[in-house]
Amino acid sequence: MARSRFPDVPRATCELMYNYRDTDWEKFNKTLKTHLAKLSPVQPLVTDDEFQTSARDITKAIQSTIEETIPRSRPNPHSKRWWTKDLTIMRREVAKLSHLSYRTRDIPNHPSHEEHRIKRNEYTEAINKPKSNTGRTGSTKYQGTIYR
Repeated sequence: MARSRFPDVPRATCELMYNYRDTDWEKFNKTLKTHLAKLSPVQPLVTDDEFQTSARDITKAIQSTIEETIPRSRPNPHSKRWWTKDLTIMRREVAKLSHLSYRTRDIPNHPSHEEHRIKRNEYTEAINKPKSNTGRTGSTKYQGTIYR
């Protein structure tokens, strides 16, 4: 039996998140259309109750479509959520060019050096773009604090 140092401290639970990146959007649109087709036909909304009912029905249709079609993921708390599959592909391309550039290091004017430099800069820009969009440039846990 394993003993814990802190038996009274509950374990942190990881909430399942919707994985919008791996969503099949064509399937999502088809499912949404079928859910919306089940609703009452489009007509002018005269009263507030009609408007609220219509808004509630549309919201339920969207939520049920999300539940049915969008896969769930349990993200690692240490993962970089801004990382994409495109960045993985670019990383591999840069690594291959880096190896080629290293193998031809004795030839200073070899085109592989320039090709590697261009691809490396594109990769760096591609990494910085999603980081800046999410406002995350690194760990936000200690941002703004100074350690001596």
